[in-house]
Amino acid sequence: MCEEAAPRGWVDVGRASESTLLTGARGSRGASAAEFLAAERAAMKRAFEELAGQARAPRTVKGLRNAGLKLLWFLASRGAALPPSAGELTDYLVYLSVERGASGAISAARGALLHMCRVNRWPTELYTSGISLIPGVAAARRNRHQVKKSAGLRLAYVARILDMYCFERPGVPAARQWEFAVGVGIIVSYCVFARWDDARQLLWDDDYYEEAELYVRFFLEHRKNAQATGNFVDLARPSNPRHRGAFRVIKEARRLFRRGHVLPCIAAGFVDTAHFMSYSTYVRHLRHALVCVGVPHAAACSFAGQSARSGAATEAVYASVRPEDICRMAGVTSISWCLGYMRPDQADRLEASRKIGL
Repeated sequence: MCEEAAPRGWVDVGRASESTLLTGARGSRGASAAEFLAAERAAMKRAFEELAGQARAPRTVKGLRNAGLKLLWFLASRGAALPPSAGELTDYLVYLSVERGASGAISAARGALLHMCRVNRWPTELYTSGISLIPGVAAARRNRHQVKKSAGLRLAYVARILDMYCFERPGVPAARQWEFAVGVGIIVSYCVFARWDDARQLLWDDDYYEEAELYVRFFLEHRKNAQATGNFVDLARPSNPRHRGAFRVIKEARRLFRRGHVLPCIAAGFVDTAHFMSYSTYVRHLRHALVCVGVPHAAACSFAGQSARSGAATEAVYASVRPEDICRMAGVTSISWCLGYMRPDQADRLEASRKIGL
């Protein structure tokens, strides 16, 4: 029963494909109408499971896997039926609250169950209200703390990284030009308002990159928030043709690396453009680059995977770029997004206090 309830991809239950079932039902002349309809219903159920999984981000579904399997094991070991009652879910969440003491485990378990409800077409009313909410609310109150957002990259920092990192080292093969690769990855992420999850999708390949006289263009298949998909992001040529900015650096990097990921995997000084850089490696390289350009180590530790995106949005607001243009570059549909990604510095935060005049 648990294997049947678990979404496809969480467990391998050795089921045949939809096309095999339907072909077998249609091809068997001795099959009755009832057998054919039963095979069709089974095929449609599995097709719906796949669609339900595709309706959410693959990383999200994969992240719910362990929490969902642990929940199914808990229910099976206690002889609970599926779908579980509100009391049975509450028992498991209380168990997590006592054993783990963290609200994250409770939230993951609830998210996994709700995903199973979508896949199996179970009602969700029992799990979104009532007593099953008590363990999560109690854990959140017990562990509440001030959330500190990552800092946004300043234009001055990005310019220094461009000068220090973004040039080809003479006599060094492309596979060893890791400084250039790191620098260009940060520059491009900043220019296209990309968090790490967006930047890892950018490619130098012809279908994903285009050069023109007045701009260079990257094709971003989708953003993490899935608000805008299949969008082009253009970087303009500077008005001064002698200025060595992002436009020239990107064209130089394309001639050097030719194809593969703009944010490549770097290990032991070797650049592997066939694979993208992991999140933890990206954050380490970003912080190291900031320290190298003069940012104190303690301050550099406040930057992370969203710093390029939030920093670019902040600088765009300071430069009086139209909100709709900022949203287009960031791949979002709501202007209110700018308020959440603004990272004003201390002087900006104090300005409102000074204007009060007390």
